[in-house]
This record gives sequence, C-alpha cells and structure tokens, in this order.
Amino acid sequence: MRLTLAWAVGLATVYIAMFALEGVANTFGLKTWIDFGYTVVSEYRFYDQESDGTFTALGKFFAFISITAGYRAGMAVMVGHWSGGVDKNGNFQLLAAFMGFAGYAAIMTTLWKLFAKELYRAPAFVSNVLELFIIAVCIWGSVRYYKKKMATTSHTAADNGN
Repeated sequence: MRLTLAWAVGLATVYIAMFALEGVANTFGLKTWIDFGYTVVSEYRFYDQESDGTFTALGKFFAFISITAGYRAGMAVMVGHWSGGVDKNGNFQLLAAFMGFAGYAAIMTTLWKLFAKELYRAPAFVSNVLELFIIAVCIWGSVRYYKKKMATTSHTAADNGN
C-alpha cells in the first residue's frame, strides 16, 4: 500500500509542479515549448521519429525540477520521513545539478530573448555548438562547486572528530 501511495504522490507532484512552473513562465512571457505547427518526421537508420515541437532550455529545466520534486516526494512517502533516505552527499549532488541546469536555462533563455533572429538565421551547427559550450561550462561549474563543497564538508567533519 505504501508503495502505491508513494507512486501516486510522486506522480501528482510531477504534474502539479509542471503545471505551476508553466504558469510562472507564462506570467513572465517565457516559452517552455516551441510548437512547430506541423509534424516533423526525422528519418534515422532503423526508425522514424515524429515530433510536433520541442522543449526550450527553460522547459527542460522545469521538467528536471518537476521530476526531481516528484521523485523526492515519492521517496519521502515511501521511507516515512522528509529526507527520503537521501544523505547529505546526495543533497549536494542534487544542488550541484540544479545549479548547473539553472545556469544553462538562464543563459539559453537570455540568449534566445536577446538574439532570437540571429540564432534562427545562423546555421544549426553554430547554435548547437554554442549550446554544447554553454552546457559544458555549466557542468564544469556545478562539478567544481560540488567538489569544493564536499572537500569543505569532509574537512569540517574531520575537524569535529566525526
């Protein structure tokens, strides 16, 4: 019974978080989804893929937040306490991932707001390389933060005799 309740709470949290974050984005005039207006079919070697649109960087970030919140809510119900069985190290990892993803979403959203015409006119290769560079910088920054925080935390724990 507890497992079923944990799944229900987790899925409900994902839905509510996505709905709320989408409302926040709409309030500020930000897009989380780009609707192509028609179906695009991409042909690959072994399969075809149909798509009607794509998430923006902000939409991907909101999906990450929603799924993470749902996961943590479901685990809290399953384990029986708010930590959800996640230790301090796991919380720091999640915080580092959140910060990296937030940086990516903020930079990409700002770039698209300021330079949408130029980015649409540029070859796809250029915008893809730019996005890959931004992702790499955000990952580097979040990993650096995580390592620094863990070194500080383990040093403090050693000083306290733990």
